[in-house]
Amino acid sequence: MPRLPAPSIDWYALTPILVLLGGALVLLVVGSLTSRWPKGLYALVAATTAGAAGTMAIFLWNDITAPPPDGGGARLMLSGAARVDLFAVWVTLAVCAAVLLTVLVTNDYLERERMVASAPEIYSLYLMAAIGAIVMGAANDLIVLFLGLEIMSIAMYVLAAS
Repeated sequence: MPRLPAPSIDWYALTPILVLLGGALVLLVVGSLTSRWPKGLYALVAATTAGAAGTMAIFLWNDITAPPPDGGGARLMLSGAARVDLFAVWVTLAVCAAVLLTVLVTNDYLERERMVASAPEIYSLYLMAAIGAIVMGAANDLIVLFLGLEIMSIAMYVLAAS
């Protein structure tokens, strides 16, 4: 029986998304299994995650703009469903910066309104909405664009409801 060909996955190009996903999962899992964290630690984890994803995007920018022997320029990944180019990396940098600034503002708001108990969920929803925005920026297919829109909008709906 012939095997189905698997899509080639450029793990290096996916690192900003994977970093954001890992940070969101750490916030949810560790935040739910432990008692309340010290003041500001939820925000610190979310801000560090957004900063790390932005740093990986800077490395991707350098890889794309490097001369041909070292860098390859824009390239397709996931069987052409997504494209890693300067626009996608710029969107990633802008989204990570927006998440970083939002996290800094949210920390003071949650402490002022005494809503620190729901902090891990809020910060992980920020990171998941950022993943959706990055997927939309890197989409090379309408289905992937819609998938990114859905990831982002579901997280935003829950944030608006909270």
